[in-house]
Amino acid sequence: MVPTEYVFTEFGVYGWQLNGAADYVKYGSPKAGDKVTQEDLELHTKAGFGTDKLLIFGCMAHPGSSLVEKMYTSEVTLQEWIDSKPEAPMEPLWPSIDPHHHLQAEDPPPKGGDPIPAPIVNSFGVRQGVLTYDRLAKDMAGNNIVGTVFIEAHYMYDQGTLFRSSPCPPLGETRAVQAVADQSPVPMAIVSHIDLSLGRDAVKDLVAKHREVGKNLVGIRHNLAWHKDACVYSRHLDGQPEILSTLRTSKELHQSEHEHAGPDE
Repeated sequence: MVPTEYVFTEFGVYGWQLNGAADYVKYGSPKAGDKVTQEDLELHTKAGFGTDKLLIFGCMAHPGSSLVEKMYTSEVTLQEWIDSKPEAPMEPLWPSIDPHHHLQAEDPPPKGGDPIPAPIVNSFGVRQGVLTYDRLAKDMAGNNIVGTVFIEAHYMYDQGTLFRSSPCPPLGETRAVQAVADQSPVPMAIVSHIDLSLGRDAVKDLVAKHREVGKNLVGIRHNLAWHKDACVYSRHLDGQPEILSTLRTSKELHQSEHEHAGPDE
């Protein structure tokens, strides 16, 4: 067994026991703080969890990290917390726009005490909930909301089939949100996701495809939230977030954009 620079975390051990108990035992039943071996990484990579993903989800960390011995758990569902503190609309006559909301599939959120990955906690907190349109409409009631803006959230992506993957999974989100918007009593604009690292021509083509399925499309978001020392829920361009996180001036950012752009961008 060849050791790496990383060690297992409490969450990593929990996840491995839950999803691959036989392999967990076969590979020595490691505990939090034990060295991750090269063989461990190879096994997880084959299962779709390479080094980057294991670090982002807090399944392993550098020795001394607070994640090693810490397990985040859900305190209570967000909906229970909201219902425990009802509030009357503050300005019921003031026309307002909700400029940033999401929609989520109706998967049940973690129950109180359920373990939660570090990036979910760091990005959204320990109170988890599911934002369906019914929930959104209930929150808007009485607040004189005259329009909303949906921001991409990995909602209802196209999954493809057993023999053919979807060429553009985010199109499913735009299509699904447009169907919701068509039924909404107030206008709902849509900001979808496109991988902007694909280059100008590819992005232009994808914008056209999103417009075909979502007439309410008004923008595109590619989230670059990232930090080398924190687990956050994010998308990241290969190598670029680490470069951008070290830059301090607009001149450095402008120079970096030219260094990492393609010849036609």
